[in-house]
Amino acid sequence: MNNLSYPHTMRQSRIWLVICLSIMLVVVSCNGTGVLQVPTPSISELQIFGETPVQPGNQIGISVEVNAPGAKSVSYKWGVENGGGVVAGDGTSAIIYQASQQEGTVIVSVEITVDGQTYPSKSIFINVKAIPTEFVPTITESSPTNTPAPMTPLVVTSTDTPISITNTPPLVSSTPEIITPPGPPSVAIVEPTSGGQAHCPIPEPDLCIFPIRGTADGFGGAVVRIWVKPVNPTGDPPGSWYLQANPIHPKNDGNWSANLQIGNTQYPAHTGDTLKIAAWLVTLQASEALDTRVGAPTLDPEGINSYLAKSSEIDLVVNRNK
Repeated sequence: MNNLSYPHTMRQSRIWLVICLSIMLVVVSCNGTGVLQVPTPSISELQIFGETPVQPGNQIGISVEVNAPGAKSVSYKWGVENGGGVVAGDGTSAIIYQASQQEGTVIVSVEITVDGQTYPSKSIFINVKAIPTEFVPTITESSPTNTPAPMTPLVVTSTDTPISITNTPPLVSSTPEIITPPGPPSVAIVEPTSGGQAHCPIPEPDLCIFPIRGTADGFGGAVVRIWVKPVNPTGDPPGSWYLQANPIHPKNDGNWSANLQIGNTQYPAHTGDTLKIAAWLVTLQASEALDTRVGAPTLDPEGINSYLAKSSEIDLVVNRNK
């Protein structure tokens, strides 16, 4: 009887041993709390893409990276203090911030929630400052003055020689100052170059955000507007151009820069997509009138005939690889 029950008892002991070991593993992994612990996510500091200090009205890109293995959900809540606001990417890991027209120090912060748990926010200070206006001399032409000429002293001798009084004429240059007049208005895209890449350094599933810079001349307070034409895949209808939302204010030296955004949740940007971009130099009044075309397809932008100058078209290929 004992010999028959021994194997059964051994099997029971082994089963209980396995159960105990499993319980011990659970207790250890739960750290005695009874709740399975998830590794704390790694959250980077905020990164800026663009020139700082930021000119009033200009844009820069800001991003944060979250490493949370096994997380089911990650949400982002961005905030701005002391002026300006988020114009693209809100609720994602990368945004475009546009400064207001007021100078000062702006605080941009993001609050990150992973699987329902909110972590301490990350913040960055941004200096919004206008570049002082350079002194422009007044264009004048030299002209003779009415300043009396100095007279030589009277020469008196003891003889009967008449007194000689001489007036020395002033030395006046009648040659006008030579000043080169400014050339006609012009605008050009310096980077990226035609045939290059629209490389997206800011990681975002649907958007492709990449830096763009250029020059403008003879603008006299005008602004730069950017047009984008999807080539492959095409726009709707094919051949359409799309105006970017915000104007770019050139610096006093004529240089300008911004972050360009293409793609959205409905039409995400993919590696290998091709497009064209072009820059227009327009007056502030014309820029405000163009705002009605933002987001709408335009087959013939030149038919609007509201620009001072336009750049060459730049052909680009999207590259989403890091």
